[in-house]
Amino acid sequence: LSPPQAANEGKLRKRQKFDPENAKSTVDAQREVFEGKKRQHKGNGRGRAAAAADEEEIDEGELQFQKLEFNVKRAGTSAEDATQAKRKKTKQALLKDALKKKELAEGDKAGGNQVAWEKAFDRADGKKVFDDPKKLQKAIKREKKQKEKKSAKWKEIEADQKQKKDEKQKKRRTNLAERTKAKIERKINRKRR
Repeated sequence: LSPPQAANEGKLRKRQKFDPENAKSTVDAQREVFEGKKRQHKGNGRGRAAAAADEEEIDEGELQFQKLEFNVKRAGTSAEDATQAKRKKTKQALLKDALKKKELAEGDKAGGNQVAWEKAFDRADGKKVFDDPKKLQKAIKREKKQKEKKSAKWKEIEADQKQKKDEKQKKRRTNLAERTKAKIERKINRKRR
């Protein structure tokens, strides 16, 4: 068989297999997808009656699930409150809070207990707890040193750039002066001839 003949035979076989009575229109197929019938039929190979029986068993059973909520807080309704809640506190603010909490813990046991529970809940939520004033002060000092170092380095870079710029301008001026001098000399030499 030549390739065109083979293709024609394949088309004929497809047409013979096609059964118009069982064929679904595209609209019906789309409707099935939207209604989710295909998913229900695939399931786990059981009928609807078996699935309904399982649902009844679950409803009748005495299964109980406990849900624990840790420190559920809602952000403010306005956009500003929401951004305020998301914004990270500065080390100074954290230090201030830590010192307040430490004083509260030392002052009375109930307050200290409350602070301890808050820390425990925050840690359980996966949040970092910044409550050690010594570490916070150390971090503030380190950040300050880094800032000073960076500013000194930046000043050095700026001074270096300014120096290079001045050198380039000086070189340009001298080159221009030499060029004008050479031009004048050439003109004088031409007139002499």
